[in-house]
Amino acid sequence: MAKWRIIHLILLALLLIAINACTPEVAASNRPAAPEITPVASATAMLATITPTPVVTKFAPASTAMQPSPTPMTVPAIIAYPTHPPAQKDAVTAARVFLADHLGLPENQVRLQYSVAMTWTDTSLGCPDPGEVYKPVGVSGFQIIFQTGTRQYEIHTDEQGKRIVLCPGPSTGERIPLHRAMTIEEIVDLAREHLAKSLDVPIETVEVVSVEETEFSDDGLGCPRPPGKYPDRAYPGPIPGYCIILSVDGTQYEYHSGGRWLVFCGYSSTQ
Repeated sequence: MAKWRIIHLILLALLLIAINACTPEVAASNRPAAPEITPVASATAMLATITPTPVVTKFAPASTAMQPSPTPMTVPAIIAYPTHPPAQKDAVTAARVFLADHLGLPENQVRLQYSVAMTWTDTSLGCPDPGEVYKPVGVSGFQIIFQTGTRQYEIHTDEQGKRIVLCPGPSTGERIPLHRAMTIEEIVDLAREHLAKSLDVPIETVEVVSVEETEFSDDGLGCPRPPGKYPDRAYPGPIPGYCIILSVDGTQYEYHSGGRWLVFCGYSSTQ
């Protein structure tokens, strides 16, 4: 029995050895490699190691040749009429008192239209009386236009307002509109009627001295233009027209016509 037990143990050992020999070994090379863990740097370290790339924006220089120049503003010219100096105010006051007394009206009813400094060519102050002889010297003074109701009055003074002359007839620069095309004969008749009415004389006493065809540079027709009464810029010419000289009791009056106007220019310088 003991012999068989020993043999049995030997066979069992051989069997175990055989089984162990038949089991294949797993090659080390076939084993999965352990993953390699790379340490991650901290966020602060990452930011410290990143070098920012500068962003350069290039602007093309503006071409001065392509830039339009500023459009110049047109500033309207302001036409300022000069204020009246003290001497002119004194002359206007004296003339107003004179005219109010002459017409028998309160002074507040005599309204100033305008006044202009003048230099008269003789002592008549630009308003000669028929038959009178005047000294041909220059006299500084003022032309003053007043209005009462619908009528205008022209007064001439010296510089101090000591000498005051009420000029008979229409106001210098007075414009009479021509509402239709008229012949020169009709225009002369209109001028005679206007002067006769202004002087309050019969039209038969208004004589025609001369009528000359002429040409004017603008529609001012060569006559004074009351300041502020009409536009300061006259329509340019040339404007064909006529110079008409009329006479009443030896005193001559000058009218100009052209375009749509007949204008009283004042006392004639040809007398």
